[in-house]
Amino acid sequence: MIINFKDEKLNIAYKEYLINKSANDNTKFIKEEIERITNILKKILPNCDKLYKITKEKVVTKKYASGGKLITRGYLCPSPIYDIVTGNCSRGRMIKHLSKFKEITYEYGFDKNDNLIIANYLDLDQHEFLVYDNNVVLGITFKYSQNQKYDILLINECVYDNKDRIISYTQGECFDNKSISCLNIEKYNYDKLGLKEAYVTQVTINDNSPIIDNTKYIFQYDKNGYLEYYTVEPYMFKDNKFKVHKKIRL
Repeated sequence: MIINFKDEKLNIAYKEYLINKSANDNTKFIKEEIERITNILKKILPNCDKLYKITKEKVVTKKYASGGKLITRGYLCPSPIYDIVTGNCSRGRMIKHLSKFKEITYEYGFDKNDNLIIANYLDLDQHEFLVYDNNVVLGITFKYSQNQKYDILLINECVYDNKDRIISYTQGECFDNKSISCLNIEKYNYDKLGLKEAYVTQVTINDNSPIIDNTKYIFQYDKNGYLEYYTVEPYMFKDNKFKVHKKIRL
């Protein structure tokens, strides 16, 4: 959808911005990723309920969180940047004493090695189980229906390096247990201070060709190693520098 502004200069800036957003022609890669995530969906679908119950049996520790309703997996969202670059978005908080909280949003289950293997979003009665395969962690989010069938909602795939830093996070939104309707891919580069750059590709899938939106985030730190601000490329306006108000290291 193209938006027309009354201000002609704003119109020109907006059109240039749209051109820059799609300048990185990664259509071939995106189509391959859509096919790959769709194949995961088809493979998991027949055994989703069984895999969830098997994984749930391995839980030895449970933890809880409040808030984080707008972010995948709440406080334990795998994306290190989502709550930073998205407005009015919070991870919420972990709960130390259940009796003090009226609302529990997420229930997390951990195995004997303290790996997160279950993440249940209690507000919407959604369930997620995680499968570990070397440096790849696959998460399947689904919801039961009244007749005890289920719909797979999200496929979350995280890849880590040998320092246990996340280097990519791919999320596919599933449609009718058959296909992927949206795809979000985040890739991360690090330097000695922490996360240096993040490349985010958001894809809307239609019958013809995917609509691709590319954004690059560059992070800067203060002398104490805390995130100070980040810049966005491309950006519609000249001032593309954003202050980070929370005290955080990435």
